[in-house]
Amino acid sequence: FIANYFDLHHRPNTPFQFDIDSLKISSLRPEAKQAGLAVGDTLISLDGARYTGEAGWLSLIRSKLHPGDTLQIAVRKPNGATKQAGIHLTGRASSEHAKFSELGGILALYGLPPLICLLIGYWVVAARPRDFNAWLILVVLTFPETLFTISSHWWPGNWDFWSMAWNQVQQLLTPAALLLFGVYFPERWRLDRKAPWLKLVLIAPIMVAVVLSTVMLVGEEFHSAWSQNFMLIQWTKRIVFGFAIACIALYCCALADKFHSASTSDARRRLQALTAGSVVGLGSLLVFFVILPLTPIHVHNWWIAGSGTILFLVFPFTLAYVVVVQRAMDVRILLRIGTKYALARATLSAVRTGLLIGLSVLLVFSVRAPTIRTDAI
Repeated sequence: FIANYFDLHHRPNTPFQFDIDSLKISSLRPEAKQAGLAVGDTLISLDGARYTGEAGWLSLIRSKLHPGDTLQIAVRKPNGATKQAGIHLTGRASSEHAKFSELGGILALYGLPPLICLLIGYWVVAARPRDFNAWLILVVLTFPETLFTISSHWWPGNWDFWSMAWNQVQQLLTPAALLLFGVYFPERWRLDRKAPWLKLVLIAPIMVAVVLSTVMLVGEEFHSAWSQNFMLIQWTKRIVFGFAIACIALYCCALADKFHSASTSDARRRLQALTAGSVVGLGSLLVFFVILPLTPIHVHNWWIAGSGTILFLVFPFTLAYVVVVQRAMDVRILLRIGTKYALARATLSAVRTGLLIGLSVLLVFSVRAPTIRTDAI
């Protein structure tokens, strides 16, 4: 985001894009085409050094090279021949930078809502740190932040790797957290009492995928040759996608069943709002970001992505509404009581400290006070 809209480091345009698993070039800018590269070429070396991972490539294009420099590259053609080429790097034209109005719209859509969700999630955990559901809410409300910041290539050094690892782990854990939240909020699902193993069948493969994906990310970033010999990333994505859809479906089933079996009108009202928000938000996430990208319509109509984003935000904001406004977890009451307790405790500590300081001062002056001599009277 910073590189695209502010260009703080005067970085050059990325001359080509490539698949980090197969290292095959997928798209080219004009300067790369002029150097003789073509889509389908396999990357071998960059700037005279063998390609070892995305971390080295990002470090090269972000800090070592500038507009006007020449990038030396070696690729392998589909026929097996090796080609050496020099790409004259170009900079961004002034027309490529976003206007302030466009920047404000992007921040309002992709910056402010995730920040609000994060603050509410931390608020709930601060109010009920020992409640398992509070931590599940925090994981779910963190998802918008990772969804809208998948690419964070402006981070310096190896911080980029940690940012991507965080985004990847968080996105994998969200379906599992969502399922557990549906099972235990506001009370345990009756089906889970009869078949507690069902949720484990769906969650266990996701936890395994978290480990495998993290290992593969290390390979893609720092050990490309090793990761290519251990091609599990595509298999992992397909398996996790199926289990994630199953987790979301079971979550919706849990909410629907609890709505019909709710014992109080307050619980029924909260579950009704949460169910409606889940259907709209999670349903739009599936349609706009999973199904439509497989069709040409998603590519040629950019406003569809914005519409899908707005509709998806209905879910986290509905969850926040149920928790904060409808007091599903007594967050405001607990925070109010906790604040009063903290103020009272701080006042008591201040008074106690003041008394100790005062007694210490009196003791010092009493010891150092001059002795009155009777023979001088």
